[in-house]
Amino acid sequence: MPKPADPVKAMGVVLAALQPLDEADRNWVLQSVASKLRLTLPQEGGGAGTGAGGQQRRQGAPDAASFLRDKKPATDQQRVAVLAYYLTHHKNTPAFKKADIEAMNTEARGGGFNFDDALGNASKSSTNYLSAIGGGKKQLTAFGDQIVEALPAQEAVREVERSEKAAKRRKKARAKKKS
Repeated sequence: MPKPADPVKAMGVVLAALQPLDEADRNWVLQSVASKLRLTLPQEGGGAGTGAGGQQRRQGAPDAASFLRDKKPATDQQRVAVLAYYLTHHKNTPAFKKADIEAMNTEARGGGFNFDDALGNASKSSTNYLSAIGGGKKQLTAFGDQIVEALPAQEAVREVERSEKAAKRRKKARAKKKS
């Protein structure tokens, strides 16, 4: 694909690429590209508002139950990542403890699961959805962010995972060459 020389041509290339996709796929592509470029896309309705209980929530953002339902996490680790994403992006809580995830799950009417196992597994290097930041707190990783943005499409999740594994292999190979 030729590199556009100006923003108008870039927009034309992007529109041509997105045109044949359905709305869900377009949103996924835009969110994924924005994440890779570390851009924040404006939310519908813009600005910040106050949700139930006086907590900060972006206007136009779905309630926790709708968000969890729409993302359709297939595993407990994905569910933890979805709840962490909601805390980070819709509740302005980028650092959280187990109790915060449990409270978020209750608010989202997510049903029961083993929080200890799910949090531990979501933090393992094999999934790497969360990272410890000290004081018993965790945060969603950039990889965890991409996983949630790919949901509910499990094939898209697998593609993000393949891409992450390939990047780790390249990094490991470069490190080996240097030594």
